[in-house]
Amino acid sequence: MSIYPPDFNYDFTFRDVFLGFWINGYFPVFPWLVFPLIGFGIGNWLMAESGEKKNRHLRLLLLGLILIVFSIVGTFINSNFKSADIVSWYASELEFYPATTTFVLGSLGITIVFFWVLHRLFDFRQASGDWLIFFRRYSRFSLTTYVIHHAIHLWPLWLAGILLHNEKMYYYANITTPIILV
Repeated sequence: MSIYPPDFNYDFTFRDVFLGFWINGYFPVFPWLVFPLIGFGIGNWLMAESGEKKNRHLRLLLLGLILIVFSIVGTFINSNFKSADIVSWYASELEFYPATTTFVLGSLGITIVFFWVLHRLFDFRQASGDWLIFFRRYSRFSLTTYVIHHAIHLWPLWLAGILLHNEKMYYYANITTPIILV
């Protein structure tokens, strides 16, 4: 019995490591690169001075809701029409490893909707004070924060697994109880 998640068994070959890093590993560059690129595009689009700004906010909310609907429809199609190969590239279960199309669309939609809510709450009211200072500073160091939080919760598990059981994934694979739906 493997302690690795079922969708990420690999051999330590150049091909498997390369594909794992770029496409189907734990946190591959693609599709996760979509999130900062979309965020950068949306931020520039929302803050641009040209055009009618009022409708941009509604279009942003609509975009987020449409992505969520596409995710739900894709999951529904997958659960009801598993034999239809023509939609298998899109209609899939919500899986994190590797991230399926429906998972990425749903996550992106939820992220955009929450961004819209926060933008409406803070940016329209010209928020000021300590909260604004905190969020501006945090946004400048968000990648550093991500790497540090990853190091704090992941690297000690790996180190303990290597030192105590000679297996890096020993504790990491069993950190949460699996959800069993009956």
